[in-house]
Amino acid sequence: MVYVADSDGAAIGRATVSVTPTPPKGVFEARNEWLTDWSGMSSISLRPETKYQVSVSAPGFRAVDVKGIVGTSGRPSFLRLRLELDFAQIK
Repeated sequence: MVYVADSDGAAIGRATVSVTPTPPKGVFEARNEWLTDWSGMSSISLRPETKYQVSVSAPGFRAVDVKGIVGTSGRPSFLRLRLELDFAQIK
């Protein structure tokens, strides 16, 4: 599960969550994208023992990239990300 919020902790709905596996040889596989729901949540399945880069973006906010996320087996993982306002995008 991925939870996306703003700097005050309020959920950001319709944020784009991109997940890219990063194999040890550095060759990138296909990237997958999801949108968060109204509560800022997105359910994502990750292969066990595989490293991923997770990128999150939403209009009006600075994008966030997190590298080195590892899929686990047998238990759900929870990633909480906070996005900061990008005043350059706000008109």
